[in-house]
Amino acid sequence: MKLKKYKYLNYVPAPVHLKSNNYDLVDDEAFCRPDGRIPLLIATQYGIFPSKGSYKGKRDYSQLKGLEYQTVGFIKRAYLSDREYGGIIEMLLDLKTIERIRKKDLKIDFSL
Repeated sequence: MKLKKYKYLNYVPAPVHLKSNNYDLVDDEAFCRPDGRIPLLIATQYGIFPSKGSYKGKRDYSQLKGLEYQTVGFIKRAYLSDREYGGIIEMLLDLKTIERIRKKDLKIDFSL
C-alpha cells in the first residue's frame, strides 16, 4: 500500500480544497508518528486547530507537541465556517521554530 503525501486527523472537519486521495485519515497516535507523510493542521484566525478543549479527550495541537522535528502542513480556514483558502503552507518544526511558537514569538494563525 502506497502512503499518501499527507495525513489528517480523522475527527476534524475535512479539508475543502484538498482532495481526499491526497491524505490518509488517522488517529492522534499515527498523526504524531513520523512515517514519511506530512501531518496537516488547520490555521484559523485564532491560531492552530485543534486546540485545547476543541474535542473532549483529544490532543491540543496549538503548541505542536508531538510534532517536533517534522514538516507540518497548515491549511488556512476561517473558524466555524467552510471558508478555506487554497494551498498548504509547509513548515519544518526544528527546535528554534518550536521555541518561537511556544514563546509566542512566531504566531501561526489565519494571517499566515
